[in-house]
Amino acid sequence: MSPALGNLKLLYRYSGFQTITPLHMQLIELLAKTGKVSLSKLCYLTGASKGEVIASTLYLIARELVKSNLTEQVFGMTTSVWVNSEVE
Repeated sequence: MSPALGNLKLLYRYSGFQTITPLHMQLIELLAKTGKVSLSKLCYLTGASKGEVIASTLYLIARELVKSNLTEQVFGMTTSVWVNSEVE
C-alpha cells in the first residue's frame, strides 16, 4: 500500500471521534513556538505517550489545524508536523 493511501485511512479513522482536549491545545502551542517538529520530539516535549500524540496529531491534521507531508512517508514517530504557513 502506498504511504498516501495508508495515511488517508489513518486520517479518516481519527478525524471524527474527538473534541479539542488540553493535549491538542498543547500540541498546537508547541508547534507554533518550535516550528516543524517530529512526533517523537512532541512526545518528549509533552510527556504524552506515542499513541496519544499520534491520535491527537491525526485529529489536528484532519481538522487542518496542523500540517504534514503525508504523501511521501508512512505516518509515524519520525513524521514532521507544523502549523501556520511554515513550508515543508
